[in-house]
Amino acid sequence: MKEKKQLTREEKLLASYRAKLRREGILKACLTAAICGFVLSAIVSAVSFATAFDLLFIALGVWAAATAGLTALFYRFLFRPDLSSTARRVDGMGLEERVVTMVELSGREDILAGKQRKDTEQALSSVGVKQMRIGIPKVLLAVLLFVMALAVFMMSYSTVLAVRAQETENPIEEEHTPTPSEQEDEIIREMIEKLREEIDAAPVDGTLKSHLHQIVDNLEASLKPTDSLEVKIARVSETAQRIHKLIEEYLSRTTIGQELQKHETTKSLGDAVVTGDIEIVKDAFQTMYDSIGPHVMAGEYDILAQTADDIEQSIRDATIKDEQLAEALQKLADALRAAIPKQPPEEGEEEHVGDEVMKDVQDAFDQAVQDMQDALEGEKEKAEADKNADELDKEMQDTIQDALDKLNGKEQEEQPEEPEEPEEPEEPEEPGEEQGGEQGSNPPPVDGDVKYDSVIDGETSYKDVPYEEQFKELLESDTLTDEQRKAIEDYLEFLGTEKP
Repeated sequence: MKEKKQLTREEKLLASYRAKLRREGILKACLTAAICGFVLSAIVSAVSFATAFDLLFIALGVWAAATAGLTALFYRFLFRPDLSSTARRVDGMGLEERVVTMVELSGREDILAGKQRKDTEQALSSVGVKQMRIGIPKVLLAVLLFVMALAVFMMSYSTVLAVRAQETENPIEEEHTPTPSEQEDEIIREMIEKLREEIDAAPVDGTLKSHLHQIVDNLEASLKPTDSLEVKIARVSETAQRIHKLIEEYLSRTTIGQELQKHETTKSLGDAVVTGDIEIVKDAFQTMYDSIGPHVMAGEYDILAQTADDIEQSIRDATIKDEQLAEALQKLADALRAAIPKQPPEEGEEEHVGDEVMKDVQDAFDQAVQDMQDALEGEKEKAEADKNADELDKEMQDTIQDALDKLNGKEQEEQPEEPEEPEEPEEPEEPGEEQGGEQGSNPPPVDGDVKYDSVIDGETSYKDVPYEEQFKELLESDTLTDEQRKAIEDYLEFLGTEKP
C-alpha cells in the first residue's frame, strides 16, 4: 500500500487557507465549464433551428456532459491552488510577503530561515481563515448570465419551431369512431383469421390444409352484408366445428399395423408391420406360433378363430389401407380358420390332431410371410420409383434432344440455304381447328423441346419419322458421348430398328 506523503511545516500552517482556496477553484471551474456547456447547447439549438428537427434533449445532454467534464479539467489544470498561490493570497491580507518568503525558504534549517518562519507564524495568528474572501470575477458572472440566457432562448425557440413544423408535416388525424357495422365486420374478421391460424397450426398435410382454407374462402364468400351479427357468428361457428371434425378425423386415422397392435392375439404382429421390416415380421410370426401352440395341443382351437377375427377386425377398422397387405392378412385369417378341425378329435388322437393343426398354422404363417414381404417391398419400390421417375425421364429427354440437335446441325451444314419466298396470307381458321388437321389435334412442340413419345403435327408420331439412317451415321461416328450413344440405341430399340 502506498504510504501517505507527510506534510511539511509550511503546508500544515497553510492547510486551512488552501482548503478554502480549493472551494474557490472548484466554483470557478464549474462556472467556466457551464459557460462552455451553454455555448455548445446553443450551437446544437442553432442546428435544430436550421433543420426544423427537435434536438432539445440532445442540447440538454450536451450541456450537462460538457459542464461535468470540463469542470474537472478546468480545476485540475487552471484553478487548483498550490502552496505558492496560497501563500500569495494570504500575503494579500496585509502580511507583506512574509508567507511567500517562508515558502521560498522551506527546507532550510539555518538561523535566517528559522527566524523568518517564526515571524510568519506570529503574523498568521493575527489573520484568520474567515478573513479570506472567495473572489469570483464579475466578468465571469456576466458572461455566464449572457450565454445562459442566449442558450435557453435558442433551445426554447428552436424546439417550438421544430414541433410546429412536425405538426404541419404530420397532422394528427382525427380519431375515427367505428360504426356498428364496422365493429361487426371486425369481429367476424378476427374470428375468421383465428380459424385460419388454427388451420395453419394443425398437424395435417398440405392437401387437407388447402381444402380447409377453401372451406373458409367459401364461408367468406357466403356471408352477406345484410346478415345480422348473430347469423354471421353462427355460420362461422358451424364452419369451425366442421373444420375441427375434419382435423380430428385426419389425426385419428390408423393403419392396419396400428389396428393389429390393439388386439392381444396380434399385438406382436402389429408392432412388426409398423416397422416395415420383414425380418421383424418373421420373428413376430414365430412369437404368435409359440403362443398358439399350447392352446392347440390342449384342444383349445378357439385361439385360432379369435386370431382370425382380430385380423379381420383390424383390416376393417384401418382407415389407411394397403390393399396388398390387407389381402395377405385376409388370406392368413382364412387359413387359420381352415386349420380348425371340423369335428372334435377322438379319444387318443388329440396329440396327433394338434400336430396336424400346428403344421397347417405354420404353413399359413410361412405363406403370409411371403405375401407380406411382397407387399412391404412393393411399397418401398413404389416410393423409390415415384422419387426417381421425374429425374430419369428428364435425363432421357435431355440426352435424346442433344443427339437430335447434333443431327439437325449436321443436316443444315450439308444442305445449302434457299431464299425464302414471301408467305401468302392465310385465311383465318376456326377456333380449335388447325390448318391441315382435325379439330382438337395437339399443337407442334415449341422451343425445340422434342419428346420421343410425342407427335409432330398432331398426327405423325416421331416413330414414323425416317431418322434411322441419320442415327446410324451418328452411332458410327466419334462425335457422341457414351451417354448419348446409349440413348440413341435405346431409341432405335424403341422404334424396332436394328442397331448398326
